[in-house]
Amino acid sequence: MPEWPEIEAFQKEFRKFVAERKWDQFHTPKNLAMALAGEVGELLEHFQWLTAEQSADLPDETREKVEQESPMSRSTSRRLPTCSGSRSGRP
Repeated sequence: MPEWPEIEAFQKEFRKFVAERKWDQFHTPKNLAMALAGEVGELLEHFQWLTAEQSADLPDETREKVEQESPMSRSTSRRLPTCSGSRSGRP
């Protein structure tokens, strides 16, 4: 049994999603690293200039935006190890 079955299932579905759209040609380590930086930047803008206390108690509207941004960062970061030849796509 796989060590992280839910992650491996997600990665399988994501690879299928990418293949159906013929995105593999764009998923190079450089491009994915740049995409990850952009996605993380969008996530970080919600925390810029907040104190630690403020960042732990976000208003509902901001929390919803953070929740919307987070999956993009996660999916991009999960794809990077698989396209760079690494097998370390584990948490």
